[in-house]
Amino acid sequence: MPIVKVRPQSWLPKGDALVDAEYPLVVVGGIPGEKEVVDVKVEGPRSATGQFLESPEPDPRRVTPSCEKIGYCGQCALMHIRPDAQGQIRAELVRDAFYREGLGSVPVAEEEPVGIPDMDSRYLVKLGFESSDRGRTRVGIWSRHSPQVVAVPQCPVVTPTIRKVMMSLAHHAIEMDLRPWDPVTDYGLLRRALVRESRETGEVMLTLVVSKRNRTVVDYAERVATGVSEITAVWVHVNEGPANEIFQHGDEGMEDVFRMLGKESITERFGEVLAEIGAEDTVGFNPVVTAAVQSRLITRLELGEGDAFVHLRSGTGALVTRAAAVASLSIGVEPSERAVVRSHLTAKRAGVVAGFVHGEIDESIDEVKRRLGEVRPAMVLELHGRGPSEEMMEAVEELRPRRIGVVAHNPRALASSLKRWLDRYQIEGEVEVFGPAPHTAMTTVFAILQDPTAPRQKVRAARRKVVRKR
Repeated sequence: MPIVKVRPQSWLPKGDALVDAEYPLVVVGGIPGEKEVVDVKVEGPRSATGQFLESPEPDPRRVTPSCEKIGYCGQCALMHIRPDAQGQIRAELVRDAFYREGLGSVPVAEEEPVGIPDMDSRYLVKLGFESSDRGRTRVGIWSRHSPQVVAVPQCPVVTPTIRKVMMSLAHHAIEMDLRPWDPVTDYGLLRRALVRESRETGEVMLTLVVSKRNRTVVDYAERVATGVSEITAVWVHVNEGPANEIFQHGDEGMEDVFRMLGKESITERFGEVLAEIGAEDTVGFNPVVTAAVQSRLITRLELGEGDAFVHLRSGTGALVTRAAAVASLSIGVEPSERAVVRSHLTAKRAGVVAGFVHGEIDESIDEVKRRLGEVRPAMVLELHGRGPSEEMMEAVEELRPRRIGVVAHNPRALASSLKRWLDRYQIEGEVEVFGPAPHTAMTTVFAILQDPTAPRQKVRAARRKVVRKR
């Protein structure tokens, strides 16, 4: 493959640099505006991909990546950028996404600093299994540039405890000669693993995704847990389907998910609230970032005494519980029965009154409307994928919220979704940007929608907070 000299012009959404030409070149490790020498690795029908080698005039933001697997793994696309400059790039990517959706006039704030370290700060990792060239089982992180799994046993961005779990998973898979699941032959056992550590307690919940449930899975789980004392819960998700999806929700939570060893949940702190996290809960890479997003949502929604708040797909219940400390009525809607049980425990522990409705959004709207009465609430919607589901759109129509906090991890999906409500709502203030994982281009972004015609109604009988000291 050729070695070329280029000057990229712009950032791509995942953090690579782009040489925008008739035959575009994606530069892994590149920086727009910098003169670069690039090794072209892949030449596809529409574009090529190359790896940055050197620059005669390095950009002042460039640093030497602290991980030797950076060119293979690709997950930390901005590790070659000074940590204090990465937030500016993520905010720039959000502005570009809004511009491409025709919302370039919407103000986007600079990234909100939350003070997490740039290393040892990811408390969640998703791992894959595959066979190496030598036929041994490899455990690692999926490459961004290929479907391969890259072993990163000393990954510097996850916590030290998670590194121990990664090594234990690999060691015992090799020792027991466990094979990765093969989608072509449907042979093999191991598909994925999710490792979540509590920043508050140091406890670890391990979820194994396997092709079938048998005694071998139990033995593997026991050996891995024995090797890492911080593992206090092991859950197993049996996925017998052809797709690699791991969050198939049923009435009680994720379907075909079983507690194999240890506890039902682990405890995590979000601001002033201690919440119980289960196997099916998704709370981001670092709870400090999640808590910061929640705090800003509560502030921007202007919740206070007499106000009502609704969170659709409330998950752990942490946001609903935190909102209940300032609003008079706080309601969460959640399809997982296990999550609802944990949410009630979270609210009780915090000493506040919060309501949780178990069910899908469309099935729960009548009950939410009954609790609200005539009050138009403030609401939070969290987008997954490319936009709001139809049931979310219908919920907005039915509940007529006066303010909506729309949260997304894909800024273009957020911009596209906001346009669907602009016939009734106005975008108020700035779009806020958070970086959930240092060294990546990933963002958590939210915007506030305001109905300018909505009166600020109050809950008729303000529900007082319950605070019991024992």
